[in-house]
Amino acid sequence: MEGPAPSAPAPEGAKDDGAATTAPSTGSGEGKTDGSTTPATKLDAKNGFAGVQLGAPFKSFRNLKESERSGDHITYRVTRGTPSYGGVALKDVSYTFNKGKLDTIVFSVKANKDCKGLKESLERELGTPQSTSAQAQVWKGEKIGLRFAIAGNSSCGGSVVSRELADAISWAGLQP
Repeated sequence: MEGPAPSAPAPEGAKDDGAATTAPSTGSGEGKTDGSTTPATKLDAKNGFAGVQLGAPFKSFRNLKESERSGDHITYRVTRGTPSYGGVALKDVSYTFNKGKLDTIVFSVKANKDCKGLKESLERELGTPQSTSAQAQVWKGEKIGLRFAIAGNSSCGGSVVSRELADAISWAGLQP
């Protein structure tokens, strides 16, 4: 089933080139009381990934194809455009909506050689992850969590989850 239409919300008046674009942020943007920010507050302030905002309504997306349905959760695969993050092209990008609002973004990289570059971009933008293992890093704010994993030399990818909109199992699954 084809969804309404590029891979990310296109703000009114924005040029549609099929790549991810930024929708209005609903993140808190607040740091600690001393004015500094932590990885957790940076992630909450971003409220999304690769220019796509969590909580965005389904109707603001295009070029999506339904891939899974479970109750109020419907997952769509991006069918056109090349979303990127930190200059790294992503592939197998999917968005899960809960009651019509984006609650989870799942992604992998287009070329395995880019895993290190994506990890470095995440660390540069979000800071040191709160928890790590040999294969995964997790950044977890009050509202938004991101898990990035590298599977040996073969592949890498991650998920970005809204605590408010995703199910409790998805939020709890943000472990390294």
